[in-house]
Amino acid sequence: FSDLSVGSVKLYPNPTQDQFVVMWPESVGLESLMLYNMDGRLMISIDVNTSPQVIDVSQLSNGMYMLFGEGAKGMLKKRVVVRH
Repeated sequence: FSDLSVGSVKLYPNPTQDQFVVMWPESVGLESLMLYNMDGRLMISIDVNTSPQVIDVSQLSNGMYMLFGEGAKGMLKKRVVVRH
């Protein structure tokens, strides 16, 4: 179980307006993605089993968010900026 290195996870576009794509190595076996605002409130939670995933943030306010992913063999943490 390990943190994914920054280079192995891709998130684009960032900053984003309506949606972003997150990609990770399939070997990590991510099972869920969670997007939190900077107050620690869960804004989006989805079950995943394949990479890449498209995350719709069109209903979220402008600001910075933290994306967390958890899986059997690792986890990811990325900062996402939403600007409409």
